Amino acid sequence: MELNPIYSGKRTRKYVFVQDYKFESGQTSFFVTRNIFNSNIMGILQKSYLLPTLLFSFMSLSCQSNTGTGLEDIVVIKQVGASATPDKIVPIEGAPFNIPQLKRPTFPELTINIGDKGVKSNTPITPIINQIIEEVSRKGGGTVIIPEGKWQSGRITLKSNVNLHLAEGAEVEFAGNAEDYLPAVFTRHEGIEIMGPGSFIYANGENNIAVTGKGTIYGPSLDAEIRQRPNGNTVVENDILAHAAIQERVFDGMEGRGFYKPKTISPINCTNVLIEGITMERSTFWNVCPIYCENVIIRGITVNSIGIPSGDGIDIESCKNVLIEYCTLNCGDDCFTLKAGRAEDGLRVGKPTENVVIRYSLAQKGHGGITCGSETAFWGYTYPIDKVSPNICSRLCF
Repeated sequence: MELNPIYSGKRTRKYVFVQDYKFESGQTSFFVTRNIFNSNIMGILQKSYLLPTLLFSFMSLSCQSNTGTGLEDIVVIKQVGASATPDKIVPIEGAPFNIPQLKRPTFPELTINIGDKGVKSNTPITPIINQIIEEVSRKGGGTVIIPEGKWQSGRITLKSNVNLHLAEGAEVEFAGNAEDYLPAVFTRHEGIEIMGPGSFIYANGENNIAVTGKGTIYGPSLDAEIRQRPNGNTVVENDILAHAAIQERVFDGMEGRGFYKPKTISPINCTNVLIEGITMERSTFWNVCPIYCENVIIRGITVNSIGIPSGDGIDIESCKNVLIEYCTLNCGDDCFTLKAGRAEDGLRVGKPTENVVIRYSLAQKGHGGITCGSETAFWGYTYPIDKVSPNICSRLCF
């Protein structure tokens, strides 16, 4: 393995580990390394303006396969996803950074099935499920089950010590009108803090939360009203005055205001987060995007967003201590992505992404296997990444 410096500007130098394997997949030709991968160097050059002084150092970990050094180690579909995910989380070993041994959060025995509360399939469950989640959290926590069947919902808000469990055969289709995501909530859009729709499943400032099960989350129909709206007026840093108060940055689509499309699952300011087993289809924007979270486990999920503009798979944004494993991503944009804020607002917040382990996962299709950015405003920290799967194709896009 060699360390290749890539110079892309007067003050910015980036270092990328590269090995000699080449792999053709879908839209892109990739150089493949057993640990960290690089391709499409032009992607780095084209976005280098976002990193005027940022130094990235990509480091490999020790979780290597011992069966060889070539493409025979690339993971295949039967080795990932909910059915292939073991119950036990294998300890993280050999990391060149301090990361705790992340453990799955546990929940009290209290369990409520929304099907026992009189709700009917193909009718909105938003009021009743949010009421049940609030009640379970207030009682100390437990599990809220969405049973097998077809369900419709607006934004679901998770609370501390609650596991939202989508049973196998459960299909939840989220609403397609801007009004279904009111009131606006605190979130980030492409690395800038706003008040907006948030996500289909949202949480803010909660501890010990989970979305689990073998059910499926669907975005609204492809002709839904929110899909016809532009995702903001221009690029986000031009839409928002850098010094505007957060409460003034309202993008809810009401009264002529702009609208930023909701993510699928996006907790913000949360600790001890588990997302496991579920499938996500037909998103409107990024799929799984924890923001300002600590101790996050994402395992055994499947994302299908081919054809969806900005349909990223997993975006880790200004988070610390993250484990991603056994995931299968087929994305309309990048697959596994690390982010840390955008432009002046990202510098103001000043939160990096730290200590991320990605292993035993597959990016089947997408613009990039592992990408960094474009939101990389907060400079000066190392973003260490474990190998993906044991092997995955990627471009490193800054």
